[in-house]
Amino acid sequence: MKNLIIAGLIILVLSGCAQYDCQTCTDIEPIKCDKPGMTCFKYISFADAVYPLEDQKAEDFRLYCLERWLKKNGFDNPEYIILSRKPVLKSKAMLGDVYKVYYEVQVNN
Repeated sequence: MKNLIIAGLIILVLSGCAQYDCQTCTDIEPIKCDKPGMTCFKYISFADAVYPLEDQKAEDFRLYCLERWLKKNGFDNPEYIILSRKPVLKSKAMLGDVYKVYYEVQVNN
């Protein structure tokens, strides 16, 4: 029983960390979009030792955060295209480099 409680607490803490990272470490801004029926955004995320730049699970997490932002802004089932992805080195660190990752995103209205 004690192990079950500890496992539940660990899951709760980890899911809380993911929510925190999405909310505080990512951002979204509207940008000009020349395509009718589309809305465009600049999505800013991050990469670090926990969420490495070229790791697929880390990229899935970054896209999960993007989808949360889109849903918060009225796109219930967002169909989007990533037009560009540009990592910019922010700092060199002992455990792994830190990047800001910029995405240009086009969303179907």
